Amino acid sequence: MIEGLLGLRPLAHRHQLSISPGLPASWPWVRLSGLVVGEHTVALRITPSSLDVLHSAGPARLELRYRLHGDALLLPLDGAEHPPDEVSDAEGRWLRVVLAPGQRVLIEATPEGISLRSPEEVGV
Repeated sequence: MIEGLLGLRPLAHRHQLSISPGLPASWPWVRLSGLVVGEHTVALRITPSSLDVLHSAGPARLELRYRLHGDALLLPLDGAEHPPDEVSDAEGRWLRVVLAPGQRVLIEATPEGISLRSPEEVGV
């Protein structure tokens, strides 16, 4: 269910979590806390237009990939230690963000494009 509805694809041995959500129209949001991905623990809040991720614990950085649909544009983010970037594979386009343990990020789809806000802006 988690992999199907929420589009979660953990690759724990690579310290990677890919997310391609497909929430049912009747679900305004879903929250998962204490989700274990190998040695990592994350909390997620997924809506039809956003993804809020907290990498609460882990031995290393976690690579998060968020599926980009259509021709969504990535809006620039200045000053990030590990800036997000776009990667492509056989399944499509992804926004890649690297999160250290304790780091949180909010990804939002707006008419202008895909934005990413830092933990300070989210209000951790």
